[in-house]
Amino acid sequence: MRTSLLTRAAVVPAIAAATALAVTGAVSGCGTTASTTSTHAGVKKLPTSLSIDVDPDTISHGQKTNVHGVLKSGQEGLAGEAVHLYWATGTGKKFTEIATSSTTKTGAIVFKVTAPGTRLCVLVFHGTSKFSASRSRVYTLKVT
Repeated sequence: MRTSLLTRAAVVPAIAAATALAVTGAVSGCGTTASTTSTHAGVKKLPTSLSIDVDPDTISHGQKTNVHGVLKSGQEGLAGEAVHLYWATGTGKKFTEIATSSTTKTGAIVFKVTAPGTRLCVLVFHGTSKFSASRSRVYTLKVT
């Protein structure tokens, strides 16, 4: 069967248009479009980082210290997010949650604690629908 050059030239754009409609229909069928992909379950969350410091890092038995850090996404501090303080009695030991508090408008968090002995401390942000979970490094609080 012979087709004219004009007919063949019209078929290519028609196939491309049909393919585009099929792809668009599949995307909009799951409740998202290219402009609203942030609501799709497969979209990645924004990364976060969480710092930790203890001041002073060596205390006497019964003395208080400040365990503090900053929760950020990129260079921006995250306000009003829950951060948890965990500690363990040593390497290989189970971490126990000690306290939870919300970050300030700059993403800062401070826990005033009295440790019964030397502890390994870590701050944890469990994440949200928008932000990924993160944790600080492990910091040793020495009690003499």
